[in-house]
Formats: sequence, structure tokens, C-alpha cells
Amino acid sequence: MENIIKQTCQIFDIKPNFSSFGFMDDLTTHMRVIPHYTRGVYIIVDESTDQTVYVGKGQVADRIIQHRRKVNNRIKIMKKSYESWHNYFENYEKDVDKWKVYYIIGNRETQMSALEGVLIHKLQPIANDEVYIDMQVAKHRGQIQYEYGVHYLSRRF
Repeated sequence: MENIIKQTCQIFDIKPNFSSFGFMDDLTTHMRVIPHYTRGVYIIVDESTDQTVYVGKGQVADRIIQHRRKVNNRIKIMKKSYESWHNYFENYEKDVDKWKVYYIIGNRETQMSALEGVLIHKLQPIANDEVYIDMQVAKHRGQIQYEYGVHYLSRRF
């Protein structure tokens, strides 16, 4: 995981300095390092299976708190907007105590957006909408309609 992060950071001239912490760790100890306003890219990994769960971008501490709420309150996961998370909980083993969060702090939004996209593509995190949609497209390949040579997809099937 760390090598993939370093290689991808180098593509976008981002210093490959990154840190990590346990998904369920007390964030108050990390707030000194990651204040709520700190923006960056974060990767949630299940260390027991080496499976990437999620890649995201935003205010790192706040986003991890939001993801914890999804994990701890499955009722809200059932919303349409969380289909990829629902799919994860229905089809994969989860042990959040073994999840680890890697984060890269950035200072340029364009670099962070590019880094997030490449990491989603390389790591194929199973709870990201982009990967979930790709899985749905692969399942329903015969149902995709093409118009003028460009395919249009609904975000939901």
C-alpha cells in the first residue's frame, strides 16, 4: 500500500509524506496533526484482508467521522446515496478494528483531485461509488444504451 501511495504521489509532484492511524482510534490524538480544516486524500484499508475499502478527498478528520457514522449506524447506509457502502456490508467481511487510514495532506486542490482519481483506479476500493458503478456496468453490459457513439449511464441501476 505504501509503495502505491508513494509512486502515485510522485506522478503529481506531491511529496510522498503520508501518515496513518487506526480507523477507530481516538481522533483527538490525531487532531493536533490533522486539524478539522486540513484537506487531503485518505485511503481506508482493511489490514486483515489488504482490501482497500474507500478512497476519498476532503477534510480528513471530518470525513473519517462521517464514515464512522455510516459504519456504526447501518440504517442510514440503506439510503440510495450509500449503495456502494450497503453493497460492501452485504457482500464482504468487515472488522473495522483492523481498518487503517492513510492520509496525504495536500495544498493544491487539482493535485488532490488527480491523486484521488488515480488511487481509486489503482486500488479499486469496494465502497467507492465509482468502483460500484463499474461493477454494475460489467453485470449489465447488454443493457447499456449508446447514443451518438457515447454511452450514457445512470448512476443507479
